Amino acid sequence: MGELASEPFAQLAAARLEEARLTAVEGRVEAGLALGQHAALVGELEALVAEHPLREALRAKLMLAMYRSGRQADALAAYQQLRRILDRELGLEPSPELHRLEEAILLQKSELDWVPPAAEPVAARPAGTLPAPTTDLVGRDRELGDVVRLLSGTRLLTLTGPGGIGKTRLAVAAAERAAPAYPDGVVFAGLAPVADGALLLPTVLRAWPSLKPPSVRPSTPSPATSATGGCCSCSTTSSTCSRP
Repeated sequence: MGELASEPFAQLAAARLEEARLTAVEGRVEAGLALGQHAALVGELEALVAEHPLREALRAKLMLAMYRSGRQADALAAYQQLRRILDRELGLEPSPELHRLEEAILLQKSELDWVPPAAEPVAARPAGTLPAPTTDLVGRDRELGDVVRLLSGTRLLTLTGPGGIGKTRLAVAAAERAAPAYPDGVVFAGLAPVADGALLLPTVLRAWPSLKPPSVRPSTPSPATSATGGCCSCSTTSSTCSRP
């Protein structure tokens, strides 16, 4: 396709792609500056500015990266270099935005200082919560609706079928959708590795620490003994959703 490179349509397409590439590069650099990678980005930005000397967005990022790296004089020199290029080639001055950046660098305004991004609070997941799905549930809308509807009217619902067809994924999705009906939460008990039937109950008990053993009768209802909690247990051949 090299012989078409000089064709007008190819040149227009190449220009659009190059603009999209530069915009993406600017976005990545902006993200790097927000993360405090100022010194590491200076070299890349110097190369980009040398390749695109009239692109003010790149120049501004270079000036900011230099300033935050303790190179105030170099940041101001980068502005003056652009000013000379624009005056010589186009008879223009840098944009007001770039001029304000130069002034802020000159005055060492605090607004240019890097502020580490605030860490987003991570909500604590309650004990016995459902596992986070690793895949989307595709093509099971009808089955999911049926499971949730049946679960609302029965205490025990079992999904059966060969291993690997998605019973566990469907059961977890149903438990997640039905969760608002259980204020005390829903839990997941993985029973696939349990080979001894006598270990089934202890496994479920461990899945929800607040679940009381049958021999203990609490004075006040716990989430497991009231109608406000639910359990989703899964093995290789079946997946079960239940509620007290």
